[in-house]
Amino acid sequence: MRRLRIFASKPKLKRGQPRRRARPIWRQPTFWSIIFLLVGTAIGLGCLWIWKTGLFQELAGKTRWQFITGSAKYGFAVREVYVKGRIETNKELLLNTLRLKRGTPILAFDPEAALERVTALPWIRTAVIERQLPDVVYLSLVERKPLALWQHKGDFTLIDTSGEIIPLNNIGKYNNLKIVVGWNAPKHASNLLGILAVAPELAKRVKAAVRVGDRRWDIKMDNDLEVYLPELEPVSAWVRLAELQELHDLMEGDVAIVDLRLPGRIILRQSPKTKEGMELKSNRIACFIVRTHGQGKLEVIGIGHQVSKGMKNGNIVDMLAVEESIRAAVESAEHMAGENVRFITVCFAGGQLDSKLISFDVSIAGHEIGDADLQRALDPAWLYAQQSADCEVIHTLPVGYSIDGNKGVRDPRGMYGDKLGVNMHIITGAKAAVRNLELCVQRCHLDIEKFAIAPYAAGLACLVDDEKDLGAICVDMGGGTTSISVFLDNQLMFADSIPIGGDHVTKDIARGLSTPYAYAERMKNLYGSVIPTESDDHESIRIPLVGEDENEFSQVPRSMLVGIVRPRLEEIFELVWSKLNSAGFHKVTGRRVVLTGGASQLTGLTNLATTMLDKQVRVGRPINIEGLAESVNGPAFSVCAGLVQLTYNERSEAVFPMARRLEFSGNRFGRLGQWLRDNI
Repeated sequence: MRRLRIFASKPKLKRGQPRRRARPIWRQPTFWSIIFLLVGTAIGLGCLWIWKTGLFQELAGKTRWQFITGSAKYGFAVREVYVKGRIETNKELLLNTLRLKRGTPILAFDPEAALERVTALPWIRTAVIERQLPDVVYLSLVERKPLALWQHKGDFTLIDTSGEIIPLNNIGKYNNLKIVVGWNAPKHASNLLGILAVAPELAKRVKAAVRVGDRRWDIKMDNDLEVYLPELEPVSAWVRLAELQELHDLMEGDVAIVDLRLPGRIILRQSPKTKEGMELKSNRIACFIVRTHGQGKLEVIGIGHQVSKGMKNGNIVDMLAVEESIRAAVESAEHMAGENVRFITVCFAGGQLDSKLISFDVSIAGHEIGDADLQRALDPAWLYAQQSADCEVIHTLPVGYSIDGNKGVRDPRGMYGDKLGVNMHIITGAKAAVRNLELCVQRCHLDIEKFAIAPYAAGLACLVDDEKDLGAICVDMGGGTTSISVFLDNQLMFADSIPIGGDHVTKDIARGLSTPYAYAERMKNLYGSVIPTESDDHESIRIPLVGEDENEFSQVPRSMLVGIVRPRLEEIFELVWSKLNSAGFHKVTGRRVVLTGGASQLTGLTNLATTMLDKQVRVGRPINIEGLAESVNGPAFSVCAGLVQLTYNERSEAVFPMARRLEFSGNRFGRLGQWLRDNI
């Protein structure tokens, strides 16, 4: 059987016929399509890689920059910059902001980016920048116009005619501008100055204005006269005041307030410039009311002092008794002065005083140090946060500055540096003692303007300028406490107190001689001495005995009295020496010690202090205050006089509402300090 062939046989070629060959793969269309697809994909991926890596942009940028730099060779370079409207803007700052120099390729200058930078400058309101080929850049500026200084939350800022803030670090150049105070005062400041301009001569004497309730203005004149403008028709009221000034010369009189708020009426109020200081100590409460005169002179016009009840070692132990004593002292002073007072400065004499010096640095970033920088450095907010819960900060006193490590700077404003160093003296007291004292005063319907520690006030009252500068120690020997203050370079460097005073000497006499307390105090004042003499054994003192009849007396030699008084005072000076030595101030303050306070008047006390402290000792009394009667011009009233001096100094020099008011340069701001604080 035949086998079937599955595949057909190839046809046989005829003899002489050419053999047909197969086409190569590279000549087929499919092959080249694949090749072109692969090459295109590789090229695309290569371009994408070049784009992602930035080589293309870099090449394009280099090509563009070569074109721009090449154009500068053909005259397309900055030759002139024309500026129109520049008044306040610094020239160098403007050029640095434009980033232009002579010869810079003009095609490289971007007007839009430069416009954004220029309009961010403090003084620029609007600007137009044009690039005029081939070599000129034209700049037209519209600057802000300074209008006034705005005080808000203790800061002074410059505002323009639209009421917007001009952000400058140093505004000392504009001290001559009016000051406006109040939350919305900048918005209405331009309108206010328009009102004042109606009477130009009167407007020249305006120092500040307070926006009251966003409705009306209170005006402060250069002689501290206050003018209350009405809410409606303030222009006509200002014109009436100008006429009144021309006819009656109010600025030179005793008028303190001119009230123009009522239509058709002008109310004048007279109020003498008085300041009050109150000293609360364990054995006496004293109150001074003082009037200020020109050139910083102070005259006492009211004095009141009462025996202190309810206090022990400078602390309150009976609030009702202390309240009654305060009322009696203040009423006596007010009756003598013919004035009623509300705000007082109060002495804090006890309550665990703590004095410490700290140093810290504030970054300035190399620019000129201005008032804003100084206020930021002295802002005590973080200092309060670091204190313990049972302490109350009474004073924060800057005692020195340094710039980039260079010490001895007294006023850094106007200087340049990267770091501003501050040495701060912080004085704290027991919070409970401060609160109790504050509550007693408030219950007498009085407001405390500030607290001041007794040693600080005593030093201000008794030390002369050279002693404060060269170094001196002031020891205030009160009834229940003895306080110490150290002054150097016109600054308070150290303060402390000892819970022992003249009352302890009196109690020692009463116990040692078995005599009533009142008679022991009289014996101390009349016969007390710390220096024994040969005649003391032969000199007898008659004293009544406790519980005996009034007509029965006992005879004791004076030497016994001296033997009781001297040991207690030796103990006080030993504690003073120990406090100074432990704080490191016993030797650095020179050889001057000033004793003050009621207990410093004992016979021979300066000699004892000289021996025990190894320094030159004198007894100090209040200075720079007129009108003190002989009975209150002694060391016993030094602290009260110092409180008045401290209040006057801060009202005359301070502006910023801080723990210790930051002094603002210029007498113009200094006199406004207290008034501005009261009206914010």
